[in-house]
Amino acid sequence: MRVYQFRHLGNFVITIPFNLSVKLTKQSQKSPSIL
Repeated sequence: MRVYQFRHLGNFVITIPFNLSVKLTKQSQKSPSIL
C-alpha cells in the first residue's frame, strides 16, 4: 500500500508542474524561450 501511495504521490507531483508549464506555454506562445 505504501509503495503504491508513494508512486501515486510522485506522479501527482510530476504531472502538476508539467500541466502548469503546458498552460503557461499555451498562454504565452510569444515567448517560448522561457522553457
